Amino acid sequence: MHPTERIEPTDASEYVLTPMTERDAAEICEWRYPAPYDIYDWPAWDVAVREGRDFADPALRERHYRAVRRGGRLCGFAQWLPLAAEVGPPVVRLGLGLHPDDCGAGRGARFASFLARETAALHPGCVVDLEVEKRNVRAVRAYERAGFRAVDEYELPIPGRGAHFVVNMVYLPLARI
Repeated sequence: MHPTERIEPTDASEYVLTPMTERDAAEICEWRYPAPYDIYDWPAWDVAVREGRDFADPALRERHYRAVRRGGRLCGFAQWLPLAAEVGPPVVRLGLGLHPDDCGAGRGARFASFLARETAALHPGCVVDLEVEKRNVRAVRAYERAGFRAVDEYELPIPGRGAHFVVNMVYLPLARI
């Protein structure tokens, strides 16, 4: 897929995936979440670029990230990380972020459902999973309504933030919101 190619959704969703531009990435770095969700804030764009972090790196951004738009407005992003499975089909770990203005407004489940369906369509034959901090009950509930089910809990060291308990959730396409 070419980095400027628009990605058509698999259904008539209100959301659209597009390649993540540098401008999109810089805008996401400006998003600020209220406490206790401020742990999801990205560093300032100049810091992200200087440190070569995640979507500040053009090659990583092209390979692993997409912007999500709603009504033409940047409202979120998706990240895909292919993982090797010890047993069974390969896994694609879905990372996602929703604009702070859209959080707590009842959009999380539809947003996560859209991204889960798109991830499954773009990575056929793969299991789609995600990790979410256990204490982020709002997100866990939204993911459950989107068709994800918890399969494991564990402690995960997060650089600069210490260890956090996370829930590993797997997308079950037959579950509906």
